[in-house]
Amino acid sequence: MTKGFLPTTWNEGKAYYSNFEAFDVVFITGDPYYDHPLNGVSIIARLLDAKGYKVGIIPQPLKDEDYKVCKKPKYFFCISSGLLDSMLANYTPMLKKRENVLVPERALMVYTQKVKEAFKGCMTVLGGVEATLRRFTHFDYKSNELRRGILNDTKADILIFGNGDRSILNLLERIKTITPKEKGTDFEKVKDSLDLESINGIAFRIKKINEKIRKLPSYEDCLKEKNNFTLLTRMHYLLPDAHFIEPCGLGLIQHNRSSHTLQEKELDLVYELPFTRKLHPNTKNIEFQKEMLGKLDNSVVIGRGCWGSCNFCIINYNHNYPKNCT
Repeated sequence: MTKGFLPTTWNEGKAYYSNFEAFDVVFITGDPYYDHPLNGVSIIARLLDAKGYKVGIIPQPLKDEDYKVCKKPKYFFCISSGLLDSMLANYTPMLKKRENVLVPERALMVYTQKVKEAFKGCMTVLGGVEATLRRFTHFDYKSNELRRGILNDTKADILIFGNGDRSILNLLERIKTITPKEKGTDFEKVKDSLDLESINGIAFRIKKINEKIRKLPSYEDCLKEKNNFTLLTRMHYLLPDAHFIEPCGLGLIQHNRSSHTLQEKELDLVYELPFTRKLHPNTKNIEFQKEMLGKLDNSVVIGRGCWGSCNFCIINYNHNYPKNCT
């Protein structure tokens, strides 16, 4: 099928796909399912569907049972807080609580924990704005302190940052050749066979330091001396095409170079996918969402993701370090 919304439950998947036994990938997002090229999850889900993968979407999960409606995917769960960092979604720049917000604070941590509780041993992949901006040691505006990279806090297996089109396709192609018949990928068993070092736009745990890759100041070093945090942030901000290794505690995170920019034909392929450009009818607080999105159905996309540089947002702020932050 090429028309209508992508499945949001296992039963919908059975009706949508022929010879359906399980989804290959299940997306979890804090956003409503707005099937439009303004929505990052919709873009990637439509792309995977067009490439022959069976895709399910779980939007706005609130209860434990919400995480189970698509059952366990064959390959992995792909987790995003949505189009906004979940703390920005919940608080204004003056830290006033916003109303009508269904995405939880620290959404990536909440969603990953819930998925791992529901499906023991499942593979989890982070993506989206929050994952991208919080992948390194970063300053957290709400708690007024440095926090570890989000892979450390969530215990997810892989993080895809920036535009994830190529990265997720490369990852899936490699997983597919290793576990073509298994239901539920055990990441620890397949990790060494995936050659993750050669996939642009991802971050993942490693056991040994590669001396050929730039080493960032550790999380602990940043806590001790603010200049180390300044150095870390300037390095990854000014060298987007570099690989990095970032120590934290007893662990190491490798951040590969950013993915290459999509070219004209690739962008045409993505944005010509059969989006309905509509809000899914089962959306929670649907009238509120319709009011926000109603004028966007026929909009033209001119940029992707978070462009950063908001004066109040210090996640991606690379020159100054708050004097009262310890």
